[in-house]
Amino acid sequence: MKKTKRRGLSLMLCLCLLLQTFMAAPALAATKDGAPGDLLYFVNCAATKTKEVASGDAMGEYQSVTDQPYGEDAETGYTWGYVQDDDMVRGGNADSVVKTDTYWYTRDGIDYDSETSGFRYNFAVEDGSYEVTVGIKIPGWWSARKVDIDLEGVRTTSQASVPGGAASNATFESKSEVIVEDGELNVFIHNSQRADQNGDPILSYILVKRGQTYDKTTLTDKIAEIEEKVTADQAAGVVYAEEPLGELYVGEENKEDNLTALNAALASAKELAEQDQLSPSKVKETCEHLDTVYSDLRSLETYDSFSGVNGDVWKDTNGKPIQAHGGQVQKLPMPDGTEKWWWVGEDKTTGSHSNGISAYSSDDLYNWTFEGYVMRSVPSREALDTDPYFTALYGDLTEEEKDYVYLCINKTNAIIERPKMIYNEETKKYIIWFHADGPTEESDSSYAAAAAGMAISDTPNGPFTFIRRSRLHQLTDEEYLEDNGVLDWYEEPQNRGFARDMNLFIDDDGTAYIIYSSEENRTMFISRLNDEYTDLDVPQEPVGLAKNGVDFVRLFPGGQREAPALFKYDGTYYMITSGATGWSPNPARYWKADEILGEWTDMGDPCIGDTDGKTFWTQSTNVIPVDPENGKFIYMGDRWGYGKTQDFSAEALADSRYVWLPVQIDARGNISLEEYNDWDLSVFDSINNIKLNTEMDDVYYGVENLPEKVNVSIRENDHWETKDVNVTWDFSTLIPGAERDVVGTLEGLDDLTVTANVVDIPDNLLYFIDSGASSGSELYDVIKEMAPNLVNTEAYDQAYMEGSWGYTGTDEDIAPKNPTSLDAYTSGFWAKSGKNIDYKLPLKAGEYQLSAGFQEWWSTSRPMKIVVSYEGEDGQKIETTIGQFTNSGEKAYLFPFTVENDADVTISVQRQNSNNPDPVLSWIAVTGEVEEEPAEHMLTVSYPTTVKLSIDGEEQTIANLIGAYKDVVMANTNLDLTFEPRVEGREIAGVTVNGEPVEAFDVNEYVYSLAMPNADTTIELGFTIVDKENLREVIT
Repeated sequence: MKKTKRRGLSLMLCLCLLLQTFMAAPALAATKDGAPGDLLYFVNCAATKTKEVASGDAMGEYQSVTDQPYGEDAETGYTWGYVQDDDMVRGGNADSVVKTDTYWYTRDGIDYDSETSGFRYNFAVEDGSYEVTVGIKIPGWWSARKVDIDLEGVRTTSQASVPGGAASNATFESKSEVIVEDGELNVFIHNSQRADQNGDPILSYILVKRGQTYDKTTLTDKIAEIEEKVTADQAAGVVYAEEPLGELYVGEENKEDNLTALNAALASAKELAEQDQLSPSKVKETCEHLDTVYSDLRSLETYDSFSGVNGDVWKDTNGKPIQAHGGQVQKLPMPDGTEKWWWVGEDKTTGSHSNGISAYSSDDLYNWTFEGYVMRSVPSREALDTDPYFTALYGDLTEEEKDYVYLCINKTNAIIERPKMIYNEETKKYIIWFHADGPTEESDSSYAAAAAGMAISDTPNGPFTFIRRSRLHQLTDEEYLEDNGVLDWYEEPQNRGFARDMNLFIDDDGTAYIIYSSEENRTMFISRLNDEYTDLDVPQEPVGLAKNGVDFVRLFPGGQREAPALFKYDGTYYMITSGATGWSPNPARYWKADEILGEWTDMGDPCIGDTDGKTFWTQSTNVIPVDPENGKFIYMGDRWGYGKTQDFSAEALADSRYVWLPVQIDARGNISLEEYNDWDLSVFDSINNIKLNTEMDDVYYGVENLPEKVNVSIRENDHWETKDVNVTWDFSTLIPGAERDVVGTLEGLDDLTVTANVVDIPDNLLYFIDSGASSGSELYDVIKEMAPNLVNTEAYDQAYMEGSWGYTGTDEDIAPKNPTSLDAYTSGFWAKSGKNIDYKLPLKAGEYQLSAGFQEWWSTSRPMKIVVSYEGEDGQKIETTIGQFTNSGEKAYLFPFTVENDADVTISVQRQNSNNPDPVLSWIAVTGEVEEEPAEHMLTVSYPTTVKLSIDGEEQTIANLIGAYKDVVMANTNLDLTFEPRVEGREIAGVTVNGEPVEAFDVNEYVYSLAMPNADTTIELGFTIVDKENLREVIT
């Protein structure tokens, strides 16, 4: 590298001072002893107006122009500038002095050389440290690209992303520190990975500033700083590791992360400080080394709680962050007869492809000792022949068999995920199953295999020998076609038998099962393993030999569930799963079953208070059976990458965190997960301590059907006692027409509670409308039977007609969604662009409550409001917004409203603002005051055509009846009798009720006033039949 001397510096300095008056932006006098941050060069690349700078910029000390070809500056004497190249082209606004308005680019048709093509600048400087800023502004019509920046021949910025010109943050800047020891700073801007002209480098500006001083004082100050930090840390109680990690930590055996290494680095630095001549680069290197060793020091922690949703860094007993992601924890017997908790999981030290399967052991679930990589990934095919670790495991295999092992568990592109370990009491073997993905002989994809891997060992800390990977169970062609005669895409033959996210479970009888996501993560399977736990109990080949529901079970087809976590409590099987959204979290769901290979019931999202709907930003991996008999289970969740930032780079995956939460189990055996921070096992003393023995309905329709007394089992000091107790139910959360949980407090049991699912069907429920349905929902049918004052008993939904009720929109306004569904939430209306969903109901003056149910069919967040309007007594429109809300799932809302006078009331579901999604609606219900029963009821007999009697609209033929018609049961308090005389023959001449005659008022009707008893009272009706002539005489 060339070093240029300054000539005639004194003369030039004088000249610079003399010319300051005439320069648009004068250069500062050049001084060798400046301060860090002093600007030496400001280069406005490719500028033609080089004597001026824009506002906010300044000339550097060593220049008099803002750009020049490499050579001596005419005024300062410093040699600097761009190395001229025929491929360099000026671009931008030649009349501008703004540094982002001009730029260098490479000419069209350049013969691009990845090593040499680009832009080079050289700057004369004194030996020392400098801060170099490189700025790039892509023109507005050009695309984004990558850039490499080399300073002093060293790559300081590699393949950095430069945003396209249309981006809002289109200006790119990179700052780097560099040591110069030959008097000239060399800068090279290029793109080593350029593929075509859209990746050509561009350069807008360069700034060179003095950097930090690196001398003996710098070094001695750094030594003192590090020693003071360690002393202060130890005084504060920090305990640092004394020695290196050792051979268990593959690749980190001798890492300088301990006090022994730091003390050695300090001693070396002190020796260097004793030397008379110190190069800046050596001082800088030594200072940075001290900083690195100090920052890498492993602090040893002792834990007595779990961080919960905080997801704090969790270290092993050697001070290293635990690397056991997608794993499992269980208590296993040791070969010496003792028991320990064992945690196996994925190593993510370097991202997706790391060292293999990690294992840790613990006595208390809080503090974990690293037991090594119990099944290591293979770093190279050669390692299977030369590395003692691998030759001990696979040395006896044939070359083809070794090729197969390398294909399945190589460190380069094989996938080793979701490892789970179980112990076989009979064989005394430890078995690991895992998601074994990666290339196949047909495909190089990392997810081509979609298989289950199996490895075996005599000890839980390995080494485990990889045995094989294989796909698992599938249905026959006929079974796949049973539903509708058509295969869904994930059911195609190439997608069958997949085994990805998985878990293992051993039942009470010692039978083991593998639970796995299959069919491109669209379907869940559970398959029974053989007695050795090393393979399927009934092979997958030939297809059909293993029977669905007997040897395996296929669950939730098309449901996109993965990450299964299965456990058993009180005879019931539970499975928590995640949606299939990659590393990103999503709402969990859980299922229950009485038989593991039987029917599973979807119980919904177990999370309570999970405001983001992301399972507290985790994905399920396992449930720890801490004490299954006493209901003590821990949910294990992985928080992949950097959590909420959704960064899943290799560095971020290495920093993935663990979120453990207590599984809460209510009296009815339903589970939930809530937000816990810094909790410990004593939490279980106050939860999961009640079991409801009384058989409860899945849903109670009407609060009057809830039990007043229940039989429960209570846990005290891990002992269960059974007793009958009274229940007081809290109905404050009820919404008419909606299914809600109600809590019942158990008398005399320290606020212990049970819950029940209730649909509130109050006596004053006037309307329950299944919006958009073409057949009434099951819920509507129940409400119609149970609501005594329901108005819309004849229709679950209808268009509005004068004098009746219904929706007022047309096909231009609204459209039905899932109209044939029998679920009230699944069906409904959606409004077309800018439209509302309106219903008109005739209501009396009074106080009302509107219940409304919503389903978010399109997975968005939908702000809506409900507006009530009607015509007041003065003829003016009265309009009130009774509620605003934002819905994103299946939910019901309750809003009170008042009607001042009898009116046809419009209930309108609207979007809150014009930029919001249009509204949707599944059902509405209205409750209000029911009119009191009148003191008397009128019994009316009308008079024209044939001799017929109808009771409450049901015809009763009595043409030939002479005598009494008895035992008519009144169906309600409004009993209407209608009589129509025949044209010829006998006719009705009189009516008696309970032996009393009906009084005739005129020739057209008989009217009888009766003080009515209860609606279910039996009333005797008597009918006298006479001739027309006699009847006329009676009337007269």
